[in-house]
Amino acid sequence: MCTPEHGLIQAKLLEELKVEYPNAGICCEKDFVDITVETPSQRIFFEIKSDLVPRTVLRLALGQLLEYAFYYPSYDADSQRVTRLIAVGRKALSPEDQAYLKYLQEKFNLPLEYRVVPI
Repeated sequence: MCTPEHGLIQAKLLEELKVEYPNAGICCEKDFVDITVETPSQRIFFEIKSDLVPRTVLRLALGQLLEYAFYYPSYDADSQRVTRLIAVGRKALSPEDQAYLKYLQEKFNLPLEYRVVPI
């Protein structure tokens, strides 16, 4: 489900990424991924969730990000590029949420990050 807030977050994030990665390939909605950034050294998947609870954003985004990064054959699994998975929400992580994210990163060796895009 795509909410009006989702579209606002996506538009704002897209503008931020164009500044951060001026020479990268940046695509919206390619293979259902909200935003994909491809550089010679990285492939970054952004999954936007408009929920106000960051823990819920992580829960809802995680499965999609894993599928986008590792299931679709169009993304070269043998690539030397680093894969980054970024859940995007509109509220900052609480200390408990930060601890949870760190646990997921370390326990499961997930290249998972969280990014705030307030609207």
